[in-house]
Amino acid sequence: MQTLFTIETAALRLTWSGPPRPARGSASDAGRPAPLVARALGAGLRLDAGGAAASDERDVVLEEETSYAVLVQSLSGEPVSLEHRDPVVVGGLVAADGGRVVHGRVRFGSQAGRARFVVRAGGRPEVELEVTVAPTKLPLSDVEAMRADVEAAAAGLSVASLRPATLAGGAREGRPAPPVWLAALAASVGALEDAVAEIDRRPALETVRPARAVRADRLRRASPETRSAARRGGMAGVLPGRPARLTDDTAAHRWIGAALDRLVSRLGALAADEVRRRPTARRESVRREIAGLEARLRRVRARPVLGGAGRAPAVPPLVLRRRPAYAAAYDALRAAERGLDLQSGGLDVATQDLAVLYETWAALVVVRTAAAVLGLSAPPRLAVDVEGADVRLRPDQAVGLAGGAAAVEVRYQPRFPAPPALLVQRPDLWLTVRQAGRNPADRNRAGRPTRRVVLDAKYRRDDAAGYRRRHGAAGPPEDALGTLHRYRDAIVGPGGEAGVVDLAAALFPGDDDPAFRTSRLWTSLDALGVGAVPLRPGHEGALRALLTRLIEP
Repeated sequence: MQTLFTIETAALRLTWSGPPRPARGSASDAGRPAPLVARALGAGLRLDAGGAAASDERDVVLEEETSYAVLVQSLSGEPVSLEHRDPVVVGGLVAADGGRVVHGRVRFGSQAGRARFVVRAGGRPEVELEVTVAPTKLPLSDVEAMRADVEAAAAGLSVASLRPATLAGGAREGRPAPPVWLAALAASVGALEDAVAEIDRRPALETVRPARAVRADRLRRASPETRSAARRGGMAGVLPGRPARLTDDTAAHRWIGAALDRLVSRLGALAADEVRRRPTARRESVRREIAGLEARLRRVRARPVLGGAGRAPAVPPLVLRRRPAYAAAYDALRAAERGLDLQSGGLDVATQDLAVLYETWAALVVVRTAAAVLGLSAPPRLAVDVEGADVRLRPDQAVGLAGGAAAVEVRYQPRFPAPPALLVQRPDLWLTVRQAGRNPADRNRAGRPTRRVVLDAKYRRDDAAGYRRRHGAAGPPEDALGTLHRYRDAIVGPGGEAGVVDLAAALFPGDDDPAFRTSRLWTSLDALGVGAVPLRPGHEGALRALLTRLIEP
């Protein structure tokens, strides 16, 4: 462990330590934010990274799946804390000396992006810290390509409602997935509060002329009702009229109120969905954030200017674009209802763990590659499930592909029950390849002209020299290879027959190079029926070669 950086203010000192990491250049060179940014929120700030001069930015980049030691010490005698939106990130920190010392481990898991922390002393924010968490098994361009592929398949699959890291996403029209919608809503509530407060102070009023009884001497203008009453009974006493008056019950205010009602209703439904799910520390934080957003929106809705009882117009009135406060409210409401395409813009969206992202992307690529081998141009899309504030691929779904003399079925996360086997088995992908015209002599291990294949996506790679000597190339960890042997032997047929799995392979983020094609990881696919296939964006040749060998007669 070595000290990566220290931050000191008049009230506290933070020391962040971790394994040494070779310099890889500044991320700002590529037009990205500086790897480490510290902003003073209290009195004074001194940032020291590797003995460099004090400043508010340093080229310190952290890594996924790495444990970092953090020490926060009070210099003023007040309790200190290090906070992050995701309680899992700081769950390894403990307080000592009456809260004047906080120490422990910070872990980001398989995350990549930007992570923000707030350091407090005596409950007051002293420093806002923003760090870059870099991927270790794939270049950042590959991670971005996977996210783009996954988002193209289904909006919201590559993001989450709450995770350690965030990325910048852009806006697009359409109904967004829950995690994206929550991020857009959270980013727009502040602007909405300010805009409606200004509207409440200086509303754009409209002139209305409702019919009511008026003393005859106060009439300024005769309405049809006034003239009719005068013909019947003269001009004395009280007559019906339509005197002009100003009102804040306008079409613009009703449109804003209706839009707020829709947001509050959707938040309520989302909160109800979250309550029904199994409780975790992360989900409890999501529920609190949802409740906080709902309370803020209800306070905005309760503004007197939005208390009109008339019917809201379907089309936004022109005043919502012509007056500054109204335009700001309109833009905030529209932003709260938009989704993201993750291509441009500045909205912070929490990212899925790279292990989940890789597994999802691999499933999409397997379906796409199998369709290409069969000569199909547009493979079916995998279905998604929305659970509370999360979006995931639907487990145990099947995609059927038929082309020429072959038919392929791809099942995502199928569940093979314990009886007749000893344990429940749940691989990532289960492929069934049927060749109608296959030679009867060309059968699988169980003697049937149908091939069954397990593909397990593992966002893990062992680059150790000893591993390379044993297997001939970098590949998935050996415990993952052991899991493939278990799948091959533990998955049994409905009648209890063994040997129904012809081949089990791990998909891992590696390079399809000549060295790998001669390694035991690749050659053992034929020799043992167990092996590995490197797969990452732009390097899908090994997967295509394997599927071609399985599908083509």
